[in-house]
Amino acid sequence: MNNKKMSNSKQIISMTDMAKMVQLSRARFYQLLEQGFFPKPLIDERSKRPYYDLALQQKCLECRQSGLGADGSFMLFYSPPKI
Repeated sequence: MNNKKMSNSKQIISMTDMAKMVQLSRARFYQLLEQGFFPKPLIDERSKRPYYDLALQQKCLECRQSGLGADGSFMLFYSPPKI
């Protein structure tokens, strides 16, 4: 999951793109973000919009793949559907 996803990633991405990258709905991604499972995004000072840089993208993908959150909690995920 990591190498394939990171090979075509951008330097910064939106919250919506990050949710897609970890194969979760935006709502579920925000829930897990609020709980501390995923790392908090950076905030652009000009636009006040949250974003993920490459390092945080990698951390989110590691959390999703391993089930071990940024806060040290564990999470079991269903396997994504095969398309």
